[in-house]
Amino acid sequence: QQELVGFDKIRLDPGERKTVSVKVKVEDLALYDVSRHDWVIEPGDFKLLVGKSSRDILEDTDFTYG
Repeated sequence: QQELVGFDKIRLDPGERKTVSVKVKVEDLALYDVSRHDWVIEPGDFKLLVGKSSRDILEDTDFTYG
């Protein structure tokens, strides 16, 4: 399952590089649990994807929560 939790749009000239920071909060990992009627964050492994779009991923990294 993929979910957009942050983005920044910048313009680059050919060959130009810029650093972009997008904060991902722990709350961004929460999913709504219908049986609990609440948002929950389950421990587990996650993958952070960075790209031009969901179909054009340029970088990714794995991390564990909990």
